[in-house]
Amino acid sequence: MWADASIRITNSTAIPFMVERAKARGIQQRLVRRIMTVNTYHTLPSMFEAYGDSPCAHLSFQQCETGFGLYHREPLIRHAVIEPWLACASNKFCICPVEQIKVQRCPPIPPKHIGVCMRNEQSAISIILAKLFREKYYHFAVDVSWFQNAARDQKFEYFKLLEERQMNASATVKH
Repeated sequence: MWADASIRITNSTAIPFMVERAKARGIQQRLVRRIMTVNTYHTLPSMFEAYGDSPCAHLSFQQCETGFGLYHREPLIRHAVIEPWLACASNKFCICPVEQIKVQRCPPIPPKHIGVCMRNEQSAISIILAKLFREKYYHFAVDVSWFQNAARDQKFEYFKLLEERQMNASATVKH
């Protein structure tokens, strides 16, 4: 299981259910249907080409998010999902074919446009799952809003807290 630091589980009873689904299906990748748009909008055409595909074949698939995912350790997932994802991440012409600053922000353009911006690892995993599972895509790219949310704006002074704890521990030892 992977969860970014921004992920907040709002219904912990869902975790065993999601783990069982990942065991049965191989993968459960975060998708929030009410937020995400089609993958072709968030992906440059060159990434589709790197996977030997065309953006037009992906117009019906929303983009996954990579902040949360469950990956069952099995040959299919390793060879058909993780390895192609890693191969893309290791090739700048796939994962970041242009200077990222030029395509990071997605302007408010209708989502029928192709290649307006680039979401890199999200684009890649979405292409992989769509190619692999096609009409069953939404069995693997699942809406998780019923048991989690992302708190990306929440800040936590982790290193400051560590320093304070270390200073308090040192002060306790001296007394």
